[in-house]
Amino acid sequence: MSNPWSDIEVYNRRTEALAERLELRIHALAWVLTAIVLAMRLIAGRQDLISDESWDAPSVELPAAETPSAGI
Repeated sequence: MSNPWSDIEVYNRRTEALAERLELRIHALAWVLTAIVLAMRLIAGRQDLISDESWDAPSVELPAAETPSAGI
């Protein structure tokens, strides 16, 4: 007959090993998600800086009443 304490120790070691592997996977997933979010923010920021509208002169539309008429 096997010692019940040794069975518990074996179970505890397996559980701890599983928990460590799970912890490593969760940390790896967190790093990957962080990198994806930072890359998306970097790309979005660059697109704001190099968009076509930012290089054009600002166009100010005057209301119809303030528009200068060519005939006067």
